[in-house]
Amino acid sequence: MIGYTFKDMAREVLDVKKKPMSADQIWQQASELGLAEKVGSKGKTPARSIQAQLYMDIKESSDSEFVQLSKHPVLFGLKALQYAASEVEGASDDVKTDVDDAKPSRSASKSSWSERDLHPLLATYVRSDPHFRCYAKTIYHEVSSKKSKNSDKWTHPDMVGAYFPFNDYEESTIQLQDTLRVNPYRIFSFELKKSLSTGKLREYFFQAVSNSSWANEGYLVASSISNDSDFLEDLQRLSNAFGIGVIRLDIEYAAQSEILFQAQQRETLDWSTVDRLANINPDFRDFLTGVSNTAKIHVVSGSYDKVLEGSEYDAYLKKHGMVSE
Repeated sequence: MIGYTFKDMAREVLDVKKKPMSADQIWQQASELGLAEKVGSKGKTPARSIQAQLYMDIKESSDSEFVQLSKHPVLFGLKALQYAASEVEGASDDVKTDVDDAKPSRSASKSSWSERDLHPLLATYVRSDPHFRCYAKTIYHEVSSKKSKNSDKWTHPDMVGAYFPFNDYEESTIQLQDTLRVNPYRIFSFELKKSLSTGKLREYFFQAVSNSSWANEGYLVASSISNDSDFLEDLQRLSNAFGIGVIRLDIEYAAQSEILFQAQQRETLDWSTVDRLANINPDFRDFLTGVSNTAKIHVVSGSYDKVLEGSEYDAYLKKHGMVSE
């Protein structure tokens, strides 16, 4: 059913069961009730997606239908219903929680795939996602010059991306924008990690701040992000304070990846950082040249990471041990 979301499914389950439930319980009951089939592509961790969506709906919408009734374990309910205290207090005995699960998926945890193996998946996601629609490029810190010890960790973004407006505007509109010096282009910067949880939160987040704040939008990306409510609140505070967005990258279904926290948009680039990166890294220079040439001729120019489609995507995951055979 088109348009039927995890939130719609959770609403139906909670209304039928009339009791507080964890994300795992909601998914289990939805499967038993036949509601799970109404959701389209589900990914490998639907309970994790349910919890993230309900948590964000509660935090960001003043008229949310949902309420979080407890943190340990995380239990959800409907505002329209009333729940006895005993239902919340005693629920932990039979709740299978996904609270602090920041581990890779079961199949992926058996492999030794690296952070860089995530790059084609992110490139695939941001090319098609309506917020980005950008061409992404890996920045290899190994080829940089003038490197000091650990300089790559706090200087280089893992990936950069450029949005070009040619599919959204007529040529005459773009020419007028050029004449009026209106900038329809957007530059993105991404810091990628395999997982994100409490232990490494500040190190990884401030690495993203250091490496990606120069762009129009900067993001910290991870394939697995803890769903613990306290952790997510802390992550949201950091995102709000420093303007770095957060993306949960779905390994098996890149198109189902989520922007958990939107990056703050900068109207102008930090040109001193752009120049410093261009000075030391040939990949970044090539990226800037491609964007500049594209802006001149209004045709996408430059080299960007390959987008994986269909069977090619599945073969890539299997080759790198990111899913089970």
